[in-house]
Amino acid sequence: MPNRTIIALLGISLLACTSLPAIAQDNGTGGQDRKDSGEIPPECRAQPEGGQKDAEQGETREDLAKRLERCKGVLKPPPTGDTESDIPPPDTGKTPVIPPGTVPDQPQDN
Repeated sequence: MPNRTIIALLGISLLACTSLPAIAQDNGTGGQDRKDSGEIPPECRAQPEGGQKDAEQGETREDLAKRLERCKGVLKPPPTGDTESDIPPPDTGKTPVIPPGTVPDQPQDN
């Protein structure tokens, strides 16, 4: 009788171990359950520094927990850098390729 109990417990443990990774697997939504074109609502965009006033300055801030709840925990950062630049990087030449098994000449140390 104890052997049957041990075998049953081992079987249940094996079943649990093999099914847990499938449960924890990402569903591919990237943290968003939206089925739209990926547009982020304006309230889910983080404001650049100085974009929101502190409570000390007389303006009340929205409760961050409520904002994160509406945005499903994802705030898009503000854009950085030069977004209007259409100039491609300059062509700097070709990188030399060293074939496998060959070593370039090395200077001799004296």
